[in-house]
Amino acid sequence: MIAYGCEEKNKIPSPEDRICPQCGREVEVFVLKGRVYEDAVCQCGYVIKEEKQIVMVADQEEK
Repeated sequence: MIAYGCEEKNKIPSPEDRICPQCGREVEVFVLKGRVYEDAVCQCGYVIKEEKQIVMVADQEEK
């Protein structure tokens, strides 16, 4: 998939290698705006959990 412009680049998760804290292997995770976009499972069974977006109180009041 090709990102066209700055807006599209910020909406597409990108692959990133992280180190498993349990066994030390590299695990490919998908990152969007610095957060893990979806769960990733290492070969040893350790799960790197999705990091939820932090919602500000002001954002909730607008809806």
